[in-house]
Amino acid sequence: MTNKENTISSPCISINNLTKHFGNSVAVKNVSLDIYKNEFFAILGPSGCGKTTLLRLIAGLEVQETGEIYISNRDYSNSPPNIRPVNMVFQSYALFPHMTVRKNIEFGLKIDGLSKQIIKDKIIEVLHLVKMYDHIDKYPNQLSGGQKQRVALARAITKNPDVILLDEPLSALDANLRREMQVELSNLQKSLGITFVLVTHDQDEALSIASRIAVMNEGRIVEISTPDEIYETPNDIFTANFIGKINILEGNFKKIDDVVVYETQDFGPIDIPNNKNNPNSSVIGIRPEKISIRKNYSKKKNDLSVKGKIIEWNYYGNINYLIVKTSNNRDLYVHMQNKTKSSIKDLKKEPFIWLTFNVKDLMIIKKNTTQRT
Repeated sequence: MTNKENTISSPCISINNLTKHFGNSVAVKNVSLDIYKNEFFAILGPSGCGKTTLLRLIAGLEVQETGEIYISNRDYSNSPPNIRPVNMVFQSYALFPHMTVRKNIEFGLKIDGLSKQIIKDKIIEVLHLVKMYDHIDKYPNQLSGGQKQRVALARAITKNPDVILLDEPLSALDANLRREMQVELSNLQKSLGITFVLVTHDQDEALSIASRIAVMNEGRIVEISTPDEIYETPNDIFTANFIGKINILEGNFKKIDDVVVYETQDFGPIDIPNNKNNPNSSVIGIRPEKISIRKNYSKKKNDLSVKGKIIEWNYYGNINYLIVKTSNNRDLYVHMQNKTKSSIKDLKKEPFIWLTFNVKDLMIIKKNTTQRT
């Protein structure tokens, strides 16, 4: 457990050996994890990895074959959804189309038997919190996607659950609104002090708002860690490839005079300091943004350089995504910021360029590993 995790209080959700099949296909396979009180936890993975099924198991919308689910130190493994202290915000928002914003939110509160005054006070409070009070008497078809999302959040919050479960809630929004809502979700979670569990396939979304991330693949938890550790020091090759781009440097580990080195064709021998992993079970990687483009070979200490030619160029305004073929006929991904208006023109004039990075930015990644928690 990292130091950052130690600052978080006791588990709000404890999952032990959870398994769920659909026919002959395993959706969740022997999953165990702790989600702490008042944290924003993200479950991240590709389509079909089991992340939504895991969320639905926590909510009680699916029933596991084996395993236990504890919420706030109470066993809810076999409890129906309405008994569990959680509320779920669906991707489709699940608002009643024939009800106004006010009616959508008060519906569940009336079922709970609360007084009219308490219901009124709760609705006013929560709509101010999500900045939707001015739309209290509108119907869902009069709202934008972001506004519908806020109403769905408001409805979930009014029940004062221990946990808010979010099933890819921002996937239907456009890019700018999605970023805006990510910030709002993060701020809302901090102000409420409620545990949020987010399921997403969007790496940027998970990295930007989660306090910890669980990466899933084929029904298993591959790795659990903080966003910076997941990105900068992934413990597993699947995580390294799924969270952003990565260049795996082709080569072999060798021991020379009691020093472990990694022999590469492009960069020559690379000293590997403080490598605790078994070299034979590891690979070396470098993120595209850690590679700089230069006109000349770098002579700085710990810098490694290789000559190359740009073969693919994708322009995204503030950044360029490049593929550079090295002199040894290998392709490297490079991300280059457009720091000046002439950045692109100047670079396109060069017949070849030098790719340079610092050896300290290399990642030593296990090919196969067990879960890190």
